[in-house]
Amino acid sequence: MQPGEEIPRLIRNISLIPPFHPFILSVVRASLFPGSRPARWTILILLGLGTLAMAGVASRQLSAHGQSSDALALLPNHLEATILSNDSLLDVCWSLSQPWDSSEAMLAFDLYAPDWSCLQVLWDTSLHSEQWDTLPQIRFWKRIMALSKDTVIVSIASSRTILGTMPLWAWESMGDTAQAMFRDSVRLAHGLGPETPIYATAGKNHYYQFEMALPGIGKGIQAFQENGVDPWFAQAILLIESPGQLHMSPVGAYGSFQLMKTVAEEYGLIVSDSLDEREDFSRAAYAASELIRRRCLPQVRGMLRKRNLAFSETDLWFRLLVLHAYHAGAGNVESVLAKIQPVQGGVELMRQVWTTEVGGFKNASQNYSQIALASFLRLEEVMQNLPDSICQERILPEVAVERVKEES
Repeated sequence: MQPGEEIPRLIRNISLIPPFHPFILSVVRASLFPGSRPARWTILILLGLGTLAMAGVASRQLSAHGQSSDALALLPNHLEATILSNDSLLDVCWSLSQPWDSSEAMLAFDLYAPDWSCLQVLWDTSLHSEQWDTLPQIRFWKRIMALSKDTVIVSIASSRTILGTMPLWAWESMGDTAQAMFRDSVRLAHGLGPETPIYATAGKNHYYQFEMALPGIGKGIQAFQENGVDPWFAQAILLIESPGQLHMSPVGAYGSFQLMKTVAEEYGLIVSDSLDEREDFSRAAYAASELIRRRCLPQVRGMLRKRNLAFSETDLWFRLLVLHAYHAGAGNVESVLAKIQPVQGGVELMRQVWTTEVGGFKNASQNYSQIALASFLRLEEVMQNLPDSICQERILPEVAVERVKEES
């Protein structure tokens, strides 16, 4: 914004809507600045107004239902998850430069009002029983998710073995030459070869805000179950893909389930300049479950049967391969398996997948299932740290699959 320019009017109306009485913020495109992001002070004002309103209302609602005020521990996250249909107050910031219809916002709140009664998540015990939680790659990503962006982890690229941490400012102040010398000293200190890649990765706890994703996980589980798809995939995708927020990826994937435009349209979603149904949680969940049901699952089954690899669809390693097909495409997963030539599935196969680069299957693809596993483990910690008064329904994946069979 340049000095002397008129401040665009961002808020059309603020009203109290029964039965939940939240602030519904209806925003319109800033005609003077099409496509621009709102000023920071505007976002802070919206955050302040929304927090004050929701705090008072939630307190009265909880008291009226006889629930403990400890539930307010989640208030900021539920505020972010329910103020608009996008499931995050960050999306209010994103939507300030987009057309928004007030009736749609009101309807969205009725559909996605926070449910204080119980938080529903899948509890995958195979992470521990099969010792996935001991792998260095999973420990690395779990640590990254807990660290602030002001700290970097120094690690061996191939295995993600953590060698140490340092302040981000110290790393960035070195410059390219000093960073190369630092890497050489790390290799020497740890007895590594001169060509061993060493990574310095900043923490991402500002991105992996799993508390924000909690209200949506139960909705995702239910949506996948209703469509006859293993809900494990719903939870994994929601934890990996900008938890509780909406972001556009560099390649154009968007929404809670990070759907590409062509894929979304293939499964019946409208994606246009005036309407993008990838923002609609229920519609996006349906499209994502259809993609997995119609394409990813059959293709991964075919790859494994072609190689005479025994599998169960409840095996964690099988689910991870399907997740890779969802993210990178089945063609890239087929290329990886062709290069590995596995003789059996399991943890060792996935470790090979994580170090195999071929075609479009590169670093981001290798990381995808590692991040999924680390996300499940971090979610366990989040759930264990919630107040006792917050109801939790922890569902075993095999129980969830049985429910899918019953409903289908």
